[in-house]
Amino acid sequence: MRMNNRPAAAFFLCLLGMISIGVIVSDAAADQEPSVPVLEPIPLADFSRYPEGWEARGGMAKADGIYEPAREGDASYLRARESSESVRLFKKIPWDSAAYPIVEWRWRVTKWPETAAARVAIYIALDRDVFGIPTLTKYYWSRDEAAGELKEGGMFRPAERVIRSGQMDSSDWIVERVDARADFQKISGRDPRGEAYGIGLMVDPGIEAEIGEIIALPR
Repeated sequence: MRMNNRPAAAFFLCLLGMISIGVIVSDAAADQEPSVPVLEPIPLADFSRYPEGWEARGGMAKADGIYEPAREGDASYLRARESSESVRLFKKIPWDSAAYPIVEWRWRVTKWPETAAARVAIYIALDRDVFGIPTLTKYYWSRDEAAGELKEGGMFRPAERVIRSGQMDSSDWIVERVDARADFQKISGRDPRGEAYGIGLMVDPGIEAEIGEIIALPR
């Protein structure tokens, strides 16, 4: 006598259908899962529209004798000509330093003075003090000082950190990246209040240097 295999076949087909439906539902659910947003860099300064948005200590007339915008291919940068004095530039630009704590830029020094100590500096202000004055951290390239730890500032003096030391034999761009928020926390023992305040730069007398785009990045 032959056995009836129809119930077993029906069960198998039903099971196969359930598996197929499960796979489809699983794929659909995966397609509907929210994607993690990718945070794009925030341009803080690309110098393509310099001097728009920039201020200079002592007035822009003094800065005009030192700084000028330039281009290399599609990239803009700021060139500092050799001068007998230094002028600090500053740009107010807010950004969320909690989401974008990293600041990156590129620079190169094309001429150092023969005798005097010399620095090229980038300033980052993530907060202001009780008087409304920006609390600055000065990151600088020194020909003579060794790279080292953060130095605390004072009432009217920025905190400092030598991030590069010595002369470079190459004329290639050098990219620097600092965790500005972590440095602020080390110095102040607290988080910055609210949005970041702005950035600045300065080149010492006798130096010829070029500074490229400055951007803020997530960790």
